[in-house]
Amino acid sequence: ARFPTDQAQAKELFKRCEERQGGTLPWTVRRHFDALIAAYESGEQESILREAGILLRLSTAAALPFNTTSNRDGAATGNLILTKGTSPRALLPHRTVRHRCHVGLLLNLKSRLAYELRLSPDRYHAITDPVEEVFAVMRRAHDALPLLLAADRDALTALDVSDADSFTAGKYRYYTLLSDRAGWIMEARLKDAATLGANLIGTAWTLAGGPVTEQPPQPPVITDTKVESTSPHEAVDDGRFVASKESKVFHKASCPHARRISPGNRICFATLEEMLATGRKPCKTCRPDRP
Repeated sequence: ARFPTDQAQAKELFKRCEERQGGTLPWTVRRHFDALIAAYESGEQESILREAGILLRLSTAAALPFNTTSNRDGAATGNLILTKGTSPRALLPHRTVRHRCHVGLLLNLKSRLAYELRLSPDRYHAITDPVEEVFAVMRRAHDALPLLLAADRDALTALDVSDADSFTAGKYRYYTLLSDRAGWIMEARLKDAATLGANLIGTAWTLAGGPVTEQPPQPPVITDTKVESTSPHEAVDDGRFVASKESKVFHKASCPHARRISPGNRICFATLEEMLATGRKPCKTCRPDRP
C-alpha cells in the first residue's frame, strides 16, 4: 500500500533495495491507454485492436498474484520447486508455486472459468487515472499471496509430495485439493483482470469522443426463463441457483449444465441454504457451494 505510484520514485526504491526485477507495468499501461485513445481518434482499426489487445494482456498480468512479488518461485516461503524428474518438459507448468497457480490451476479450471468469467455491465466504471487503477488491482492480487502459498504447501503435504516424481504420481489429486482451497481466488483475480481491461478500453473510447469505428454485432435477445412456482419450495426468484425438477443436483445459473434445463423443468432459488434444504447436491463442474 505504501509503494510509490510515481515511476521515478519506484525506480529509486528498486535501486535502494537492490531489486533487479522491478517492473514498469502500471506506467506501461498508461502509455498504451493513451495510444488507444489516439487510435480511436484516428480510426485505425489495426492500431485499435493492437492497443486493446495489449491492454487486456497487461490487465491480466496485473491481476496475477505472483507478478506482484519478488518471491516469484516461492523459495522464500519454503514452497516446493521441482528441479528433477523423468519428464522435465512435462513438469514445466508445475515447476514452482507460481507455475502451479498461474498455469496448472487455471488449466484445470479452464472449462469452469469459460462460463464464470462474464463481465456484468454494472461493474463497468470510467477510469480517471490508469496508474492508480492498475495499482489497486495489483494490491488486491498481492493480498491473495499468503492464501495461495499456504494452499500449495498444504496440498503438497497432504499428498506427501517431496520431488518431481512424487508430484507426477499425485498431480491430479494435487490440483483437486488446490482447486478446493484456491480456485475461487484465481477466479476472482481473472474477473478483476477482465474488469480492468474492459474499463481501460471503454474509458479510452469515451475520452476519444465515442467514435463509431464499425457496426458492432447485435447481442442475441435472451428471453426470461423465470418459472412460475408450483409449490412453496419453488417460490423464489430465478437468479443464483438452478436445478431441474428431475435432478438431485443443483448448479450456478451460469453453469453449462444449467443452461440445458428446459424452462418447464427449471426451478430456481435465491440462496444456497434454500437449495440445500431440498436435499440436492452441488454440481461438480460449477461448484455452487464454493465462494
